[in-house]
Amino acid sequence: MWVTGLTGDIGAGKSTVASLFSDRGAVVLDADDIVRGLWRRPAFVEAARLRWGEEVLDEEGRIQPSAVASRAFASDGEYHWLCDLLHGPVFLEMERRLASLSGWVVAEVPLLFESGPPFWVDETVYVTASAPTRARRNAFRGLDGAHLSARERFLLPSEEKRRRAHFVVDNDASLEVLARRAETLGRDFADLGGMGLFLSLGGGEGFAEALAGGRLAVSLPSVSGQGLFLGLERRFPDVARLAEAFSVEVLLFDLPRRLARGTARRALECLDR
Repeated sequence: MWVTGLTGDIGAGKSTVASLFSDRGAVVLDADDIVRGLWRRPAFVEAARLRWGEEVLDEEGRIQPSAVASRAFASDGEYHWLCDLLHGPVFLEMERRLASLSGWVVAEVPLLFESGPPFWVDETVYVTASAPTRARRNAFRGLDGAHLSARERFLLPSEEKRRRAHFVVDNDASLEVLARRAETLGRDFADLGGMGLFLSLGGGEGFAEALAGGRLAVSLPSVSGQGLFLGLERRFPDVARLAEAFSVEVLLFDLPRRLARGTARRALECLDR
């Protein structure tokens, strides 16, 4: 499994990138969607009511997100109280959902760097755009430049998020430009999510050299005399045909839960995709 942590400035196009990644096969876990679910739980509703009063509830006793936002962004104390209430449960729910997933997963988290990426995020993508562009995109939500500034004072500076991210997507151009950037990144992420291990019996160095020469797999240190390789699941039929030619028994192919980022990236560079 490969987990891409996706974050971005307000109005920069993070959700659009998430949608483009989804079109390329990613399973998207949306932190905002999880928060909406938390606000339907009585314990969270009651916590907000005790903190801010009945005004944050509608006539049916449901949370009004706009009322919560107006109070949370009023001061540092209120903002941090809300973050303490929600961030832990959001990441816990994401981790719970990840347990049943495989392949490429995108965790869309607005405050990824402010909260600190959890251990299960392999790489991060930060989507940004200029302040005028973001203000224009947020106008329909009633968020002008002043409102954006008021909210973003609680966030890390853009320069710091650029420094922390593995990949930065600047989204001041057209949707077509954004789609091409997402496609380039997504191709690698999808292959990293489809990278797995397989064992072989027999064939010796000849089989390993043939795999390497065809850029089908990367040889890893052997285990009890067996060949251990790292390759792409979608290329496994080619591996199986080569194994048959060398009279090699391929014992299994398994998608590991975790791969070290450096190991996975180095292997990807050696494979024919």
